[in-house]
Amino acid sequence: MKARKEFFDELKKLQLHNDVMKEIILVHEGVKPLTRIMLPQSQLKSFQEFLREYGFYIAESGYKVISKRDRGKGGWRNKILRIVSADSREGDPFYYIAKSEEIAEEAKAAEFLSSDKSGQLLGYPECCQKFFKKYFTLADEKQCDFVLYTLSETREDYPYDFYNNNASRYFGYSLLSHFPCSFNCKESSSLAKSYYDVLKKYSKEWADMFLYWQRSAIIYTEYRGVFLLKNFELDGNVLRYGDSYWPYSTIINENLHILNRADNILINSKNNFSARKGERVLKNFKGENVGLMIFG
Repeated sequence: MKARKEFFDELKKLQLHNDVMKEIILVHEGVKPLTRIMLPQSQLKSFQEFLREYGFYIAESGYKVISKRDRGKGGWRNKILRIVSADSREGDPFYYIAKSEEIAEEAKAAEFLSSDKSGQLLGYPECCQKFFKKYFTLADEKQCDFVLYTLSETREDYPYDFYNNNASRYFGYSLLSHFPCSFNCKESSSLAKSYYDVLKKYSKEWADMFLYWQRSAIIYTEYRGVFLLKNFELDGNVLRYGDSYWPYSTIINENLHILNRADNILINSKNNFSARKGERVLKNFKGENVGLMIFG
C-alpha cells in the first residue's frame, strides 16, 4: 500500500495528463504490457528519470509525426497529417513504455510492420482492432475520430455501458485508450472495469473521477463541439436536464449557448435530436456528423 502511494505521489509531481498517468500505472501493475504516448519535450527529462527509477523501459520511435488539432474538441489531436524523419525540427515522436525492453522494442518495430501486432501489444480487444481497420479510411477523411462509428455499431437502446464511454476523454477522463467497437462491447467493458480496480488501489478519489465523468450524456458534433451533461433524466424519448444544469463543453459557440438555454432534448434517433426549452425547439441536431450518447 505504501509503495503504491509513493509511486502515485511521485507520478503526480510530473504533472502529466490523467490519461498518461493511468497508462503508466496499468503498465506498472502488469495489467497492460505496453503503452504508447506522446510527451512535450519540456517534460521528457523528468519523465525518463521517473521511468528509470521504477524499472520501466522506454523506446523512442524512429520517426516523428505531424498531427492536426481537431476542430471543436478542446485541443485534442486525432489525425496524423504526415510522418517525418526523427531529426526533423517538426513533429513529435512516439514513446513506447513497458516493463520489458524486448516488448518496448518489439512495439517500436511493429508500428512499421503490422497494425494488428501493434494492437495486440497495446492490449486492445481483437473485435475493436477489426473495428478500427474497418472504419479507418472513413474516419481519416475527417478528423480520424471514431466516436460516431462506435455509435453506429451500437445497436441497443439507451443507456449504454458507461465503462465504454471514451468520448469523456475530451473532458479529461476515460478508462479506455482505444475506440471500442460498440459502446456495449463486453471485452472493452471488462478491460475498463479491471483498469478501474487497479487505479483505485493508488487513489480511490482519483479513480472515481473516471466513473464520475463517464456516467454522463454526451452531445457530440464532429466539428462544432462536444458537450457533456451530468444531471439528467431519460424519460422515454426525452432527455431532461433542466436549465440550471449547464453542459460542460469543449468550445464556446452557438451550440453551447443553445444547450444552455434548453432544458431537454427530444430524441428522434441517435443522429437526430432537438434541443428544446419546454416543448419549443431551439435547434435540431441531425446528420452524419452528430450523435447523442447516454451512458448509465
